[in-house]
Amino acid sequence: MRIALLAFYSFLFMASTALAQCVAVVQDVVQDENGAIRVITQYSMNGKPVMVGGTRYNEESGTEAQILQRIKDDVSAHCKALIGRIEVNQQKLNTEMLNQQKSLTRPIIDSITPQIVGYQVEEINFQHTYKGKEITVNADGTSSVKNVSVVVGPVIQ
Repeated sequence: MRIALLAFYSFLFMASTALAQCVAVVQDVVQDENGAIRVITQYSMNGKPVMVGGTRYNEESGTEAQILQRIKDDVSAHCKALIGRIEVNQQKLNTEMLNQQKSLTRPIIDSITPQIVGYQVEEINFQHTYKGKEITVNADGTSSVKNVSVVVGPVIQ
């Protein structure tokens, strides 16, 4: 019985955390020490205050209507970011992104597997160009160096 209650309370805690609601209330608009417009906003998660934030705007931020819209957009974006910071939500996001990645690569894997399994290549050397020289190093430990021919285009005067 005790384990069942513990599991139930754990579920309620996780469900309440996962279903987080962010509420942002703009508390004031003031002029800061540099003459900018400062919007002060209280952010709450699940009814509990978590922070007071401030964003700044100036006359170059747009018209009054544009500044109002930017304030609303910025406050909304910050609320969404706070919800995204919750560990359970980060785990869910990571799981969903992984599932999407797997769904995108699985068809490619299924398609290329019969075409590539068993592929074999044999190489006996590699070349590296360095300061106008082509250096060839062979699998048996020998090497050679030769000048790289440079193609020069016509001279324009």
